[in-house]
Amino acid sequence: MTWDEDSLEHGYVLDRIASGGWWHLHFGRSRWSYHCDMLGHQTKILAVLQRFEAGAVSASPPYFLTLDGEGVELSASEVSLDFCWGDRFADTELADEARNFQREVVPLLHDSPTFQRSLAEVVALQQHRQVVAPGTLRRD
Repeated sequence: MTWDEDSLEHGYVLDRIASGGWWHLHFGRSRWSYHCDMLGHQTKILAVLQRFEAGAVSASPPYFLTLDGEGVELSASEVSLDFCWGDRFADTELADEARNFQREVVPLLHDSPTFQRSLAEVVALQQHRQVVAPGTLRRD
């Protein structure tokens, strides 16, 4: 897995499946915020993990995770993730946020045993083992 700037826009292929499919990880901004222990502050960024078959056909529901690796059991419409990290020239604040996330946070997630274990559990079991506690997410 590489950590280049384009990956934030397009996501990451976590695992390729012999049938031609793959597990895809993407990060987006949500209308929900929560305190992220790893970052030490509030964030709106959630990860979404989903399996696709050859031809980019969805083969699983989306599984949402906090950056601390806790499952978020809300529907895609409730989560309402925005995957557009902005045109780097049109929105400099959003572009700076994206670059910071790419350079500072994504490597932490890559090295986080908790986050990696959560991803592996979703891939293996197609369910969350641990979900966020009630009241953890606040709608903005």
